[in-house]
Amino acid sequence: MGRFLEARLPASMGRHRIALRALTAGSEVNQLGTWFAPFTAAERRELIGRDPAPERARQLPDGTDEIDRMLRYDLASWLPDNLLERGDRMTMAASLELRPPLLDHRLVEFAFGLPSNLKVRRGVPKWLLKEVARRYLPEEIVTRRKVGFRVPLDSWFRTGLRETARDRLTGPGSFVGSVLDRHAVSRLLDRHEGGGHDEEIRIWTLLSLEVWHEVCVDGWAKEWRAA
Repeated sequence: MGRFLEARLPASMGRHRIALRALTAGSEVNQLGTWFAPFTAAERRELIGRDPAPERARQLPDGTDEIDRMLRYDLASWLPDNLLERGDRMTMAASLELRPPLLDHRLVEFAFGLPSNLKVRRGVPKWLLKEVARRYLPEEIVTRRKVGFRVPLDSWFRTGLRETARDRLTGPGSFVGSVLDRHAVSRLLDRHEGGGHDEEIRIWTLLSLEVWHEVCVDGWAKEWRAA
């Protein structure tokens, strides 16, 4: 039912689609994992052509309430495996050392000792941080919506990278096309190109797998044979 409703939401409601996908994922830990996962279990089954191998059982960290458990889950997964990893790559590529001040262990320990109603209040996240910021910053800065550094993959995969993505993922020499269901991959590309669905994250994930295999498997094999 959740997938049926998700497919009928417009691409502009991307966060609503992700929320619906997560809410129908079952257990609390699966809901949190699905929020960030590019593919659901059903989508992985479609790509692989069979039931995927069972995932290692995961447990949600202990916490005082739902918000506290979610924050601890993020601290152990999304933060080191995504945000900090990306930050390290980008800053190291520019010969810079990144030191996020809000990750000082004393501040983190203090924050986890605070009650959740100081972190989220009346639907406002980071409530206490914003209240402190009001002493030093203009109101329009404190209440301004978060602005990410997004790459316009959505439009790229419908325009300039459209043929590149299709050739790399479904062409005769494609690793992804050979190990996954080529028709399922084509349907994924069709949905995105049609404009009714935003499949940029899934396409990007598959392209990353394709490039990884080209560089780290085929490339290293050629170097080993040449040596």
